Amino acid sequence: MFSQDEEEGLIAKWNSVVKPTDLVIHVGDFCDSGAVDLMEYRKRLNGNIVLVKGNHDSLPDDVYNAVFSSVCEELVIKELDLIFRHCPNPNDGTSFRQVYGHEHIEGGLFCPMDSKTSFCACVMRHNGFPTSLSDILVGLEKRQ
Repeated sequence: MFSQDEEEGLIAKWNSVVKPTDLVIHVGDFCDSGAVDLMEYRKRLNGNIVLVKGNHDSLPDDVYNAVFSSVCEELVIKELDLIFRHCPNPNDGTSFRQVYGHEHIEGGLFCPMDSKTSFCACVMRHNGFPTSLSDILVGLEKRQ
């Protein structure tokens, strides 16, 4: 998916904003190659990463559990009225605002989403940088 130079750039951008002790919620499609690549790539990234599995995260669960702080299909933070998932779901029946990662480009399959209640946190939509929780919340508040 990415060239070696692109991967190195993504790693550098990640580590420029994520500190070793930061908690990161990764909204899926972390690595779509084998377990060895996944483990090597993860070792080079700062932070304690919670993986919300994406459609390309298809290795056995024990592989993901060995390299991430936690692994899940969705993550709800009730206090912030947020649900983190890989694919957006505008008709999920919840009142949570959603943070998702599946839409790699503007105007993807699920766009336009309800911009008042959703935020795409895919690094490809943010110049290769992970998005902070405060930036997500500010982005959602601006849309209200």
